[in-house]
Amino acid sequence: MRIPVGLLIVAAGISTASAADIEAGKAKAATVCAACHGALGVSVSDAIPNLAGQKARYIELQLNALRMEAARMRS
Repeated sequence: MRIPVGLLIVAAGISTASAADIEAGKAKAATVCAACHGALGVSVSDAIPNLAGQKARYIELQLNALRMEAARMRS
Protein backbone atom coordinates (compact mmCIF):
# COMPACT_ATOMS: atom_id res chain seq x y z
CA MET A 1 0.00 0.00 0.00
CA ARG A 2 1.38 3.37 -0.99
CA ILE A 3 0.92 6.36 1.31
CA PRO A 4 0.87 9.76 -0.41
CA VAL A 5 3.90 11.91 0.40
CA GLY A 6 1.70 14.85 1.41
CA LEU A 7 -0.02 12.71 4.02
CA LEU A 8 3.33 11.69 5.48
CA ILE A 9 4.44 15.32 5.68
CA VAL A 10 1.23 16.34 7.46
CA ALA A 11 1.51 13.40 9.85
CA ALA A 12 5.11 14.30 10.63
CA GLY A 13 4.11 17.90 11.33
CA ILE A 14 1.35 16.84 13.68
CA SER A 15 3.53 14.51 15.68
CA THR A 16 6.20 17.16 16.22
CA ALA A 17 3.85 19.88 17.48
CA SER A 18 5.19 21.22 20.75
CA ALA A 19 3.19 21.84 23.90
CA ALA A 20 3.85 25.57 23.45
CA ASP A 21 2.20 25.48 20.01
CA ILE A 22 -0.82 23.69 21.40
CA GLU A 23 -1.18 26.16 24.27
CA ALA A 24 -0.77 29.10 21.88
CA GLY A 25 -3.54 27.66 19.71
CA LYS A 26 -5.82 27.21 22.72
CA ALA A 27 -5.16 30.79 23.84
CA LYS A 28 -5.90 32.15 20.37
CA ALA A 29 -9.11 30.14 20.12
CA ALA A 30 -10.18 31.31 23.58
CA THR A 31 -9.82 34.95 22.56
CA VAL A 32 -10.35 35.21 18.82
CA CYS A 33 -12.72 32.35 17.95
CA ALA A 34 -14.72 32.43 21.18
CA ALA A 35 -15.62 36.08 20.65
CA CYS A 36 -18.13 35.03 17.98
CA HIS A 37 -18.44 31.25 18.21
CA GLY A 38 -18.59 31.05 22.02
CA ALA A 39 -16.18 29.46 24.46
CA LEU A 40 -17.79 26.03 24.01
CA GLY A 41 -18.40 26.38 20.27
CA VAL A 42 -22.00 27.58 20.60
CA SER A 43 -22.31 30.93 18.86
CA VAL A 44 -23.44 34.12 20.53
CA SER A 45 -25.72 35.05 17.61
CA ASP A 46 -28.05 33.28 15.19
CA ALA A 47 -26.11 34.90 12.34
CA ILE A 48 -22.88 33.12 13.35
CA PRO A 49 -22.64 29.33 12.90
CA ASN A 50 -21.86 27.11 15.86
CA LEU A 51 -18.65 25.12 15.83
CA ALA A 52 -20.06 22.50 18.22
CA GLY A 53 -23.11 21.27 16.37
CA GLN A 54 -25.70 23.41 14.69
CA LYS A 55 -29.11 24.75 15.59
CA ALA A 56 -32.00 22.98 13.86
CA ARG A 57 -32.98 26.07 11.86
CA TYR A 58 -29.44 26.49 10.52
CA ILE A 59 -29.31 22.87 9.37
CA GLU A 60 -32.73 23.22 7.75
CA LEU A 61 -31.67 26.33 5.81
CA GLN A 62 -28.42 24.71 4.68
CA LEU A 63 -30.15 21.53 3.51
CA ASN A 64 -32.74 23.54 1.59
CA ALA A 65 -29.99 25.59 -0.05
CA LEU A 66 -28.16 22.39 -1.06
CA ARG A 67 -31.35 20.88 -2.43
CA MET A 68 -32.10 24.01 -4.46
CA GLU A 69 -28.55 24.11 -5.84
CA ALA A 70 -28.70 20.43 -6.78
CA ALA A 71 -31.99 20.99 -8.61
CA ARG A 72 -30.52 23.99 -10.41
CA MET A 73 -27.49 21.94 -11.48
CA ARG A 74 -29.71 19.14 -12.88
CA SER A 75 -31.75 21.49 -15.05
